[in-house]
Amino acid sequence: PWLEDGEAPELPRPAAARRSAVRRLSLRCPCPPSAFAPSSTRACATVRVSTEAAPAGGDVSVVIASSWVMHDIPFGDSFTVQERVSLLPSEEGLSVVKEAGLVFHRSTLLQSAIEQATLRELANSGQALLNCLRCRAGAGPRHHVAEVWELQRRAALWQETWHAPFLPHERSLHWRWVDAQHRKHPWISAELGACASSSVPPMEAPEGWRPDAGGWTVAERPGLCDGAGWQYAVDFCVGDDRWGRSSTLCHCRRRLWRCVFTT
Repeated sequence: PWLEDGEAPELPRPAAARRSAVRRLSLRCPCPPSAFAPSSTRACATVRVSTEAAPAGGDVSVVIASSWVMHDIPFGDSFTVQERVSLLPSEEGLSVVKEAGLVFHRSTLLQSAIEQATLRELANSGQALLNCLRCRAGAGPRHHVAEVWELQRRAALWQETWHAPFLPHERSLHWRWVDAQHRKHPWISAELGACASSSVPPMEAPEGWRPDAGGWTVAERPGLCDGAGWQYAVDFCVGDDRWGRSSTLCHCRRRLWRCVFTT
C-alpha cells in the first residue's frame, strides 16, 4: 500500500524533495548460497521515491531510497539493509549512483560475514540495475496507463444525490479519488475539499508524463455497470465480486477512470 509520510519514520521525506511517495512491500527474495541460510526469505521493504532538483539545474533527479528487513535468515531481526539509488541527468545522458549499507541494531555472531555477503549481493544487484537501464535507454516513447477509482455515497436509498464518501470510518475514502486498495491516490496534491468536489480526476501526473489527447475518461469495466460506468454495492468493497449495475438497496457506487500517458 501507499503510505502517508508519517507512517514510514524509517524513511522520512527528503527536505529537498519536490514530490515524494512511500509504500511498503511484502515479498520473497532469493538468498545467496550459504550453509546457514535458506534458499529464499520473506522480506518487508519500505520504499520511497522522490524527485529533486538536479545539481546542474533544469531536469529533475529521481531518488529511490529503501529499507529492508529479512525475516527467515539467521540474525535477520538484528539488522536492516538500506539502499539509495540516485538517477541524475547529465550531459552524457544519465548518471546512476547507488549507495548501500547495513545497520545493525545489536551485536551478533558472524556480523562481519553477514555484512560482506550482503554487500556483495548489493553490488551484483547494482550491476543488474545498470543492465536494465541500458536496455531501456533510447527505446523511444513509452506509454503508460494510469487508473483511478471514483467513489460516491448517498445519504438515503431514496435519494438521487450522490456525494464523496462522508462517514467517519471512511477517512481514506473522503478524497473520492482512490487507488485499487481504496487509499488516497498518490497523484493527488489538491486539498481534501477541492478533491472531494471535483467531477473529474484532480490528478497531477509525474513530471515528464504527457497525457494523450483524450485525457481522463471513464473506462469500460469487465463486470456489470450502468450506462455511465457506475457499479453499485451496499458498502465500499475491495474487489469486484460484490459490485453490480443496479442501484437498488445500495448506498455506494464506484467507477473507473483511465488515462494514457507518454514519456
